[in-house]
Amino acid sequence: MYLSNSQTYIFGSIIMLFILVIACQKQELNTPSVNFGHKINVNLKEAAVIGNNENQLVIRVDQIKDNRCPSNVNCITAGDAVVSLLVIDDKENQASFDLFYGQKSNFKADTLVFSIHQKNYTIILSDVLPYPNTNQQQENKNVELTILTN
Repeated sequence: MYLSNSQTYIFGSIIMLFILVIACQKQELNTPSVNFGHKINVNLKEAAVIGNNENQLVIRVDQIKDNRCPSNVNCITAGDAVVSLLVIDDKENQASFDLFYGQKSNFKADTLVFSIHQKNYTIILSDVLPYPNTNQQQENKNVELTILTN
């Protein structure tokens, strides 16, 4: 029994759709997820899902520039860590910004109020880990974040 061209096209499309669904489900399983108001650690170049099905944000850590004075060195200034973030809502609206941790933020959590698609949020950068040290490699940088709905 042979398939006609249209049957082959339909069968191939179904197979491709099935593969895409499986690939998307795998990716979602590896992405950390929390509700608004809870702290989450997000690794450099990775994303996390914040919220629930009705109101959901994806936050991605695009870059971490850590110029803080290493813990085992005496420096003139304490320096800062600058974290570049991208936030995407469930309608694909985006916002990007930088948050600071260190001397510029008075060594306190940096807080920013932002808006996406007429919804207001507050993001809090609590920490950039690990703290620099000249005796250790600093490869696995991550940030500790909290997002609140306003």
